[in-house]
Amino acid sequence: MKRLLFVILLGCASTAHATYTIVTSTAVGGLATSSITTGAINASAGNLNVVCVDDYANAGATPLDTVTDSNGNVYTATTTINYSGSQRASLFYSSSPTNSGSQTFTVSCGGGQTCYPTLVLYVAAGAATSSVLDQSGGAITSNLQTVQPGSITPTNVGSLLVTCWSPAADNSNLTINSGFSTPLTLSIPAGAGSYLIETLALASNPTWSWTTMQEAVTVMGSFNPGSGGGGSTPASHFSITGGKVNMSGVKVFIQ
Repeated sequence: MKRLLFVILLGCASTAHATYTIVTSTAVGGLATSSITTGAINASAGNLNVVCVDDYANAGATPLDTVTDSNGNVYTATTTINYSGSQRASLFYSSSPTNSGSQTFTVSCGGGQTCYPTLVLYVAAGAATSSVLDQSGGAITSNLQTVQPGSITPTNVGSLLVTCWSPAADNSNLTINSGFSTPLTLSIPAGAGSYLIETLALASNPTWSWTTMQEAVTVMGSFNPGSGGGGSTPASHFSITGGKVNMSGVKVFIQ
């Protein structure tokens, strides 16, 4: 008689994390030369503001842009990628901001110079209240139709990843894969942003794709979730002591 051994691992709770949600998002472009501002936004439920900034016109030589909002929150740049003094993509964030129900967000060109900025904003809830930035990076492509920001493996389950894209010309048929959200896109000037809320702490390196052969730059950052709520990750159920196999949280069935 053949016997089948069934082993069922019972979940053992480890560190649990909050679940990220996107409270609101918006994209603002146009031909403003030195600054651009969103309309009033209800950001009151968010505890992390993430801003993609794309700009042009000697961006490599222009001082870094600044991000501000009507509530006086402080924004930090994670990664900035320039392409030969042409287009530039930057990722900014404000951790544990003071948000409100009627709030505007502004990007200003560094040094008050002309840079034709665009802005993609994600207001998120569920972020860590300290050390929220996990990792960041970026990349450049020359006369191609795809670009990847570089692989990031988040430290924690449930992390938020945000990526920004800035092209030399246009956003023709722009897409992104690997489970990232439908991009928020701008056409004049072109730019885009997208996000992913990780359910597992797996490596992520999405591909931006478009149809016009052109240079483009992209950046991406991962942000830690807060503690509490959310799911748990499985703990080890097996150990060996003195030649004996010890199993905890396990049910065994023999047929």
